[in-house]
Amino acid sequence: MLSRDGLRSAVPDEDQVEVELNAGENRLLLKLAADGRARGVLRAGAGAGAVLARRMEIGPSIVALEPAGFTLKTDVGAERGDAEPVKVEVVAPGGRVAFTTTAPRGAERKIDAWAWPDGPYEARCSTRTFDGRPYVVHLALVQGREPRQGP
Repeated sequence: MLSRDGLRSAVPDEDQVEVELNAGENRLLLKLAADGRARGVLRAGAGAGAVLARRMEIGPSIVALEPAGFTLKTDVGAERGDAEPVKVEVVAPGGRVAFTTTAPRGAERKIDAWAWPDGPYEARCSTRTFDGRPYVVHLALVQGREPRQGP
């Protein structure tokens, strides 16, 4: 059993586990959970010697939320850190870019958002594939320091 605690997106290729497979059909059951509650279940099957192709060029994730901002990880790991870097832009409502940086794949960047107005934002992470094609992933987030009260 593999267990990974912590805030992060469910990204293909983020967790890899070596398993022994029997001859014939094999089935794996993966349970995705957050806050101890099941969020989804994925079934995967692969034959002996199967190597699964990477489905996403980068798999960015928000890994920490704080009142003054958040921490973003540019990819699932640093194994491909020598590939094209990732440009991170945080886009505010109306399309204004509130923050921008470039970082290697797998790097974490702490983003100070204390002075930003509360509201919805988007972290846009972009890079290029090995053959030069643009690749973009969007992460939604909400910036807010004050707890919201119901009517």
